[in-house]
Amino acid sequence: MKLTAAELGLYRNIIEETLLATDVCTIQTRTWTADDMGGGSYTWANTATSVPCRLIPENLSTREDISGGKVAIHDMYVLYVHWDRSLDETMRVTFGGETFEVSHVDDVHTERLTRSANVVRVG
Repeated sequence: MKLTAAELGLYRNIIEETLLATDVCTIQTRTWTADDMGGGSYTWANTATSVPCRLIPENLSTREDISGGKVAIHDMYVLYVHWDRSLDETMRVTFGGETFEVSHVDDVHTERLTRSANVVRVG
């Protein structure tokens, strides 16, 4: 059964006032900064600050990759933000002094109450 616009608005308000009201994070986008020599480097710029969010660890979920010739294990989390917040896999999030890369955004819901993303702690 599809929610009415009023029901959807009500549920989104409840979630924003409860689930997302506890913490804030900063969403960053990678940008290219040119130098005087024709080159440049990538830096991270704050796209949105003080974003209401909730970060929840995924139970026993880790990701492995090779870094510096060694296997590195990264903890996985789920990040919840406002249902219409811009968020994609090219972004990263800072939360509580730590940095998390967005690895997947879940955008398949027809009546989205929040936007959720799998994020990986880096560093």
